[in-house]
Amino acid sequence: ATDAILSCPGCFTEVCVLCQKHARYAGQYRAVFAQNVCVVRESALVARGGGDARVTGGTEALLSDVGERFHEVKCETCREVVGVIDDDEVYHFFNVFPSQG
Repeated sequence: ATDAILSCPGCFTEVCVLCQKHARYAGQYRAVFAQNVCVVRESALVARGGGDARVTGGTEALLSDVGERFHEVKCETCREVVGVIDDDEVYHFFNVFPSQG
């Protein structure tokens, strides 16, 4: 079962249909599978102390472990940043529109 169906807030394209709501951060979801997204491998970000990280371009996301590397995940349709992916290939969605799963 899924906690929500996630859509891009820019164009409402579905980006994930099987996800888990983050236990600690409201409005964040994690998933192993995604659709209609592209991963920007050219830019990496690293979590800083205090549990946050800064993505190139100023997009901020609350992330877990200090030193963990992430890459931006964008909607394929409109190129809106919808989240990040870590080195374990787990998606962390934070800029999405959730609906009932």
